[in-house]
Amino acid sequence: MAKLDSRQRVWNLFLLAGATLVAASGQTYNTLVSFAGANGAYPLYGSLIMDAAGNLYGTTSQGGAYNAGTVFEVTPNGALTTLYSFCVQAVCADGSNPWGWLVGGADGNFYGTTASGGTNGDGTVFKLTPGGALTTLHNFDGTDGANPYALILASDGNFYGTAPAGGAYTYGTVYKMTPNGAFTTLYSFCALTGCPDGEVPSGLVEGTDGNFYGTTQLGGVNQQGTVFRIAPGGSLTTLYNFCASPGCPDGMAPSAALIQATDGNFYGTTSFDPSATACQPACGTVFKITPAGALTTLHTFALSEGAAPSALIQGSDGNFYGTVQEGGALNDPEGAIYEITPAGVLTILYGFPCSLTACTYGANPNAALVQGANGVLFGTTLGGGAGGDGVVFSLALGPPGTLSINASGVVNAADYVPQVAPGSIASAFGNFLLASPLGDTGLPLSTNLGGLSLAWSSICAPEGSVCPEVIGAGFAPLFYASGSQVNLQIPWEMGVTVAGQLEWQNLMAPAYNGQSGNTQPIAVAPFAPAIFTTGSSGTGPGAILDASYRLVDSTNPASGGSYILIYCTGLGAVTNQPATGSPALGDPLSWTTTVPTVTIGGNTAPVSFYGLAPGYVGLYQVNAQVPAGMPANASTPVLLSIGGVASNTVTMAVQ
Repeated sequence: MAKLDSRQRVWNLFLLAGATLVAASGQTYNTLVSFAGANGAYPLYGSLIMDAAGNLYGTTSQGGAYNAGTVFEVTPNGALTTLYSFCVQAVCADGSNPWGWLVGGADGNFYGTTASGGTNGDGTVFKLTPGGALTTLHNFDGTDGANPYALILASDGNFYGTAPAGGAYTYGTVYKMTPNGAFTTLYSFCALTGCPDGEVPSGLVEGTDGNFYGTTQLGGVNQQGTVFRIAPGGSLTTLYNFCASPGCPDGMAPSAALIQATDGNFYGTTSFDPSATACQPACGTVFKITPAGALTTLHTFALSEGAAPSALIQGSDGNFYGTVQEGGALNDPEGAIYEITPAGVLTILYGFPCSLTACTYGANPNAALVQGANGVLFGTTLGGGAGGDGVVFSLALGPPGTLSINASGVVNAADYVPQVAPGSIASAFGNFLLASPLGDTGLPLSTNLGGLSLAWSSICAPEGSVCPEVIGAGFAPLFYASGSQVNLQIPWEMGVTVAGQLEWQNLMAPAYNGQSGNTQPIAVAPFAPAIFTTGSSGTGPGAILDASYRLVDSTNPASGGSYILIYCTGLGAVTNQPATGSPALGDPLSWTTTVPTVTIGGNTAPVSFYGLAPGYVGLYQVNAQVPAGMPANASTPVLLSIGGVASNTVTMAVQ
C-alpha cells in the first residue's frame, strides 16, 4: 500500500501554517529576513539600530561576498540591502567578522568594530557611510586590545569600547577613540595578581554621572565576573563581585552590557556556568545594581524559561525586554523573548520552535532587542530561518487576550472552508494564549498541548420526537497548537446531520490551564472533501505524489497512464475505523464506504484505492491513474468529489 515517505513530510506539507505566528497574549511574531550565507550569516552580539524612518541596521559575523561578515540595512517591510561585505581587501585588511553592533555617529555615518582582520589580524574600528564606503579608523595590535565587539558614542562626542582580549595583561581593555581615529587605551584588565579587577569585559554604558559602567565575564574576587565603573580618564572601581555566596545565587559570568533605567539604577543579566550540567546551579539571572554597587537579583531562570540571557532594553511601558539563547518553553524551543517587570515578574512572550518547524522562524537569539516608535520589538537570531543562518524578526506586543475560538473558526485544514466531517483534519482559529507553538509527534495524539485542550459535544436537536440531549462529548486530538491556531482531528463520534433524520448541534470550546473559553458551533457533515496543497493555502499545487512517493511538480510532472497519490481529508466514514486520535492500519486497510470520483484536466481518472493513509491520523489517500493523452500543462486542474460534494480544485504538472 502506497504512503508518504515520512510523517515529518506530512506534518510540513499539511499541518503547519505560514510564517506569522501569534504568541502569548496576542503577540504577533514575524520573520522579516532570513540569512542564507550570500546575504550574511550568524548575526552574533550585534543588536539592531533604527533610524527615524524605521529602517534597521546591523551586522552579521559571517557570510557576505567573502564569507567574512556584512553590514546590512532592512526596511520595515523586510527588504534587505547589504551595505558592505568584509574582507574585500587582501588578507582582510579592511577587517573581518563583525561581532557587535553599529553606532550611529553625529555625522550620519555608522561606526563599528570587527573582531578580526585588519593589518594586524586583531580586529578594527571602522566608519561606514550610508552608501557603503568604509574607512578603517584603527587597527588593533594586541597590546591595545583584540577581538573588539562593543562600541558606544559618549556625550563628549568620542567613542568608547571594550576588547575582550589583548591589552597589557591579555585579558581585555577599555579604550577611547575620537571620530578621527585617535586611539587611547584607558585600562587593561587583570592588572592585579589574581585578576580581582576582572577579565574579559563585555560592553559599556554611559551613566548619567558621566562615568562608564560595564561587566567582566570572568575574574573578580570570586573568579565569576564583576560589575565595574570606569571614569573617562581610566580610573576603574569594582562595584560588585559575582558568586558572593555558595551556590552563586546572585549569578555568574555576566556576558552582556548593562543598561541604566529611568530609575537611575543599572540592570543586567548573568549567564549560566558553561561547565555546569543542565543549567546548574542556574540558567542565568536578571539583576539590578545601584550606582553604588548594591545588587538585587530580580529573577533566576529555570531551564523551562530559558538559558543564557542577553542584554536588556527598557520598553516604553517601563518594563524590560530581553532574549534567552536556549530553552524558553516546551517542545524543545531554541531560545525565547521575554518581558520582566522592575519587580522581577517574568513572562515568556515567544519561544522559538525547532522540533516542529526545522527552525524556520529562527533559533538562538543572542543580542539585545530594539523597540520601534510603534512599540514593536525587533531583533536577530544567531541561527535558523529558511536559509539556516539566522533571521531578523519583529514581535508586536498586543494587549492581553481572551481565550476564545473565532466565529466560524473551526474549518477544514485543507481548504479552510467552515465545514468538516468526522475523522477529518481541521484547524481552529482564535486566541489560545500559548507562548510558543507546540506539536504532538506521538501516537495516539494527545488531547492536551501545553495546558490547552478543545472540548467538544454533540447535542440532538429534536423535531417533534424524543432523543437524548447529548450523544457524545470529550476532547479533540491535537496535532499542533499556537497562540492563534490549533490543528485537530474531528472526533469520529461527532454527530452528523442527514436529510430526513435528526439534526445535531456540534459545539467546541477551548480550555487552558483551568480557564474556559467561549463555545462555538461547528458544521459537521457526512462529507467535506478537500485536497491539501503544498503551500497550505487551499489553492495551487496539490499535495500529490507519484508512485515513488516524489512530489508531482514542474520538475517531476506526471505522465498519462501513471498513478498518482492524492492526499486529502473529509471523505467520511471508512471500514476498519481506527479510534479517534489513532492512526489507520495498513492491514487491514480502511476504505471509504463511498467511492470518490477524481477528474484530472476535466477527464475522469480511474481510482484504485480510496481510504485512510496507513500510519496517519485523519489523512485520506486516493490513488488515481492519470488519463492517457493529457496535454502537457504545469497547472492541470484536479478535483475530487464524494457523496455529491466537490472538493477544492488544485493543480498538478502533467507532461
